[in-house]
Amino acid sequence: MIINAICKTINRQDLLQELEKGGENIPKLASKAIFKMYKSADEELIEQCAKLSNDYASSTSVTALFVGNYIVISHLGDSRASICYSNRGKMVAKFLTVDHKPNNPEERQRILASGGTVEFLCNHSNNPFIRGGDFAARKARGDQPMQLQYSRAFGGKDLKMYGLSNVPEIFIFERKAHHKCLILASDGLWDVKDSHEAFSTLFYARDMGENPTQYLIESVIADQKSRARNSDNITVLAIFLD
Repeated sequence: MIINAICKTINRQDLLQELEKGGENIPKLASKAIFKMYKSADEELIEQCAKLSNDYASSTSVTALFVGNYIVISHLGDSRASICYSNRGKMVAKFLTVDHKPNNPEERQRILASGGTVEFLCNHSNNPFIRGGDFAARKARGDQPMQLQYSRAFGGKDLKMYGLSNVPEIFIFERKAHHKCLILASDGLWDVKDSHEAFSTLFYARDMGENPTQYLIESVIADQKSRARNSDNITVLAIFLD
């Protein structure tokens, strides 16, 4: 549903014609389109959830747009993008995004200014959560108000007025010959493996003739089982650039 909303937000042909003009306008045009896409996707998720009387549903996001020689990364919440590249014969892996956590200074400032609160919950390993300013009152009435570990997301209608943002953070860079692979994935992957481990697993699977992303996900599940931990939902997209 979210992908559908993103794809139909704007006239794709018009966008392509604008982007094909190239030059220095590409980053600006791509950013403008992405902001519009994310806003539309958020509105559609909230609309669909309202039909089901489910105002609590929310989703993080990470996307990559390839335009000419540019790669445009955008994200909400704790889904991440990571890139692997060669540097003097060695493989280097690094994250391109920073999680949107409620206690990050910029995020916390917006939440508090909107009347929300940031709470560290001891029953969740003292992790920070965004709560609405009406949380205590709603709990007293017997409601089950929402709280989230990330401060930007699609959906989450009841928290939007309290600082939950649908505005993506965007990172644009030029694609180079030494770039080898890009991973877009949910926290179900990154809570278990760091960037280096994830890319090493992908390249190993590809060399062995296996499906790289399926092999990586199965590796994560096996790691979780060996630690007697429950597996989170895992979504992984790998884009090989070499």
